[in-house]
Amino acid sequence: MDVNGLLIALLVFSALLNAGAVVFFIKWNKERVSDVNSEELLISIEEFVNNIEKKNDELFQNMMDYIKVKESDFEQRLALLEEKQNFQIEEIVLPQATDPAKSPEGVETLYKQGFSAKQIAKVLGMENGEVELAINMLNKKKSYHK
Repeated sequence: MDVNGLLIALLVFSALLNAGAVVFFIKWNKERVSDVNSEELLISIEEFVNNIEKKNDELFQNMMDYIKVKESDFEQRLALLEEKQNFQIEEIVLPQATDPAKSPEGVETLYKQGFSAKQIAKVLGMENGEVELAINMLNKKKSYHK
């Protein structure tokens, strides 16, 4: 080998050595950076999860407060409706009849106020069939007058 071949071989060897050093440095730097990034990423994920859990707890508490308020409103409205219904039942003026079966006026009064046949029978102490018959007769009477 002559000096030129030796210099070329030395030059190729040093280029390969430099390329190997660059590759090694890049890999070493990536590992170091990825270790730092993975630690930062882990801390960031933990903070994110903690924030999500905190917001979830706040949302749950807000929802429970909302449900309590709505339940309270519902109970108040229900009590008011029950009070109104009891008041309406107490206000009903029934005709004075000794025999409930002979009081179609009472059936008519309650029917016009929107009570069902079952409710009327219960209030007047009549059989359900008697009340339904009286209501049917009232409806037929109305249809003849039209």
